[in-house]
Amino acid sequence: MNEENSQSPIPAGMSGKGHEPNHVKTCLGITKELRFCRKPKTGRFYCHVHKRQPLHFLVAASLAIVFGYVAALIPLPWKTPRQQPPIVSPALVRLHTNDSAVHTLVEVRNPNDFPVYSVYLQLLSKDVSSESIKVEMDKGDPLLEIAAGESLKVSQDTIRIDGTIPSMGDVVILRIFAIPSKESKRFMVFGTQPIDSSASLSIESWQKTPDEMFSGP
Repeated sequence: MNEENSQSPIPAGMSGKGHEPNHVKTCLGITKELRFCRKPKTGRFYCHVHKRQPLHFLVAASLAIVFGYVAALIPLPWKTPRQQPPIVSPALVRLHTNDSAVHTLVEVRNPNDFPVYSVYLQLLSKDVSSESIKVEMDKGDPLLEIAAGESLKVSQDTIRIDGTIPSMGDVVILRIFAIPSKESKRFMVFGTQPIDSSASLSIESWQKTPDEMFSGP
């Protein structure tokens, strides 16, 4: 038997020495065409061109994590809480009929995720004088009328001012110092003058920060 026929055949895809698969000797790096390099490797897994590729992948992944964390801390316009004015309900109340007073529970609600301050609520009536419009605060927040002038009455956090708007009628202004987030202030409104009368209610102004005179030291 000649020497050529005595050699055992080598399976396809195997190298001659130790029958090691050919693909183990090729580089595992990724080319610009997003394919495996397949060049002979000079290190354990990569050729000399791609030997630093794992480090590049690690740096890129680390930067992506850092930038993602920083981006989450930056307030985006569509993530910024929307500012809405306080809501008064109802917007129109009956004060008195010819026979008796009509008591209406009024609610001023803060729909925001932050407290609001210096909420000015206007009660306007073309039928009766402001003196005949009575406001009774909720039992938890009584309207204590402390002497502060003939037309100025002060409570714990509410100021009432009576006045007149030319060509419109008598007006009662309630200044509510603060309404916490998602909470409300409630009070009862009714009239004392025995005539058919009503009043409209509206929010005139409000702000996100307290006035300096109320903010404390």
